[in-house]
Amino acid sequence: MCDVVLLCRVSDGMTLVETNSESKNIAHKIELKKLCKRLQSFPSLSTVTSNQFNYHFLIENGIAYIAVFPVTYPKKLAFLFLNDVCKQFNEELMIQYGTHSIDYRSIIETIEKPYSFIKFDRKISKIKQEYKDPRSNIAIKKLNESLNEVSSIMKKNIDDILLRGENLEDVGRKAFNLKYESEKFKKVSRVLSLRYTMYQYGILIFVIFFFFLIIIFKNYF
Repeated sequence: MCDVVLLCRVSDGMTLVETNSESKNIAHKIELKKLCKRLQSFPSLSTVTSNQFNYHFLIENGIAYIAVFPVTYPKKLAFLFLNDVCKQFNEELMIQYGTHSIDYRSIIETIEKPYSFIKFDRKISKIKQEYKDPRSNIAIKKLNESLNEVSSIMKKNIDDILLRGENLEDVGRKAFNLKYESEKFKKVSRVLSLRYTMYQYGILIFVIFFFFLIIIFKNYF
């Protein structure tokens, strides 16, 4: 179960909305306060572990979406949860400020009061219920949808590559040349190996022949 969800502005860490579990862990507040001061140095996706809890971060368009889960909760599901919160919050911005040529990041930067989106906590609570049990049918369905999406993206990338026939021909030509050079190297290696073997045994044969001549010379002369 998610303990805390916090949305804040990356530039200064100002809280936009926050929801807490019934436990209202004070340690989470202290940890989040410290982490929110360093958001500008965070990558778009990251996890910080502290006291048996994972603090998962998703940063997009100047907003940090943060969720605190027990370390036993699957990270993949935790980031799917944050992604759902992000999508819902973007829809909330569209409802409040419209969709025509609106720079939502600029709007977020001009907000002066903390907790300006406190009403959004209801939607967060609803999403939290969907991810409450990682073994539930809903959670498993979301994981499968995520895997299907990844597979679709991979297929699209492969299709894009196949459309670039000329590039693939170049790759194929290089591969053929490499194979040809490799076969040629093998043949040269075999010839050199044979020559070296003949050289080694040639010396041995010469020595044996030399001693054979000495024996004959002693016996007959």
